[in-house]
Amino acid sequence: MLSLRPGPNLNLVFFCSIPSRNPLMATVILIGFSCAGKSTVRSQLRKYLRDRPGVLDNWNWVDTDKVIADRHEGLIYKIFLEHVKRNGDRSAAIAYLQERECQFLDGYEQSDIPTLIAAGPIMPMRQPHWQRFRERINPECIWLRLNAQTTLDRLTERQTAHGNKTINNMKLRQYWQFGSWNEFVLTYFHDSNRKWTRLPDFTQLANIEQLMNGWAPVYQASSIHTINMDGFRWQSEQGRAELERIIELLRS
Repeated sequence: MLSLRPGPNLNLVFFCSIPSRNPLMATVILIGFSCAGKSTVRSQLRKYLRDRPGVLDNWNWVDTDKVIADRHEGLIYKIFLEHVKRNGDRSAAIAYLQERECQFLDGYEQSDIPTLIAAGPIMPMRQPHWQRFRERINPECIWLRLNAQTTLDRLTERQTAHGNKTINNMKLRQYWQFGSWNEFVLTYFHDSNRKWTRLPDFTQLANIEQLMNGWAPVYQASSIHTINMDGFRWQSEQGRAELERIIELLRS
């Protein structure tokens, strides 16, 4: 099982040459760290195409998190809640997520219409499944890159919202860190009182930077294009240009 705690070096696998793509089955994948804005691309692309009939009328959107959590209302954090209630820890939930991500990569079939996929942050690290997926489907990957501080701010906002709004059972509030990678990154476990405690901000930031630096070579090796999401606005001239790029890839 892949170790996701900060510190150990992940085994980075770089890729062999990829065969030419089937233009009838264009697949574009958005990759990147949590909170980089992958899911936002869907709504922005829909808005952009609304006033451009005929440009790209028929296309698929796949959010791998929703596919993986299809038995849990499409919500990753509910996988953790179920396993915490049942087993009292997160290890079973992490193993389940890994299994489901590998199943997605091994079982995905190309559509006969253009498809845009938002991939979970760890999916490109699922080797050898990711490499086999790329060799079989040959997608165009776009890396949405975001700095560590903004990532931390967005993660804190999102996870605090989950913890405050969706967990009524006080015994479960200690498990508010719902991501499959962030055990001991944002929080640590007290053996004495059996509770998770939030790490200081500077420690969280250092841990996220370490993880991002470890995963960046895989994101970069997989991608044909990178969008720097720091201060990025889809309504700007640059944002419109990036949407045009995605459209062109989906139409190719």
